[in-house]
Amino acid sequence: MGGTKLTDKQKMEIALDMLGDKMSQAGIRSKWGISSTDACKVRDQALEMFLKEMERSSKDLNNLRAGVADIKKLVRDHSLVVSYLKKKMKF
Repeated sequence: MGGTKLTDKQKMEIALDMLGDKMSQAGIRSKWGISSTDACKVRDQALEMFLKEMERSSKDLNNLRAGVADIKKLVRDHSLVVSYLKKKMKF
């Protein structure tokens, strides 16, 4: 990206162009005035960011599932305590 500094928005548009089927790589390079290497770098950076976000989202989902499992266990334990107390107090 030699002489021209691309904004994050431009990089995202380039990545979308690179991943889409509407334009050839030559057309994208011409449209944005960038080299083939720079176009591929932008695409690869966007894919890497996407994969990192997917991994983070997956970890968040796993944490939520673990939290739900903990809550279910607490509810079961609470139910057992309530049941025991009812029997003890003869409700």
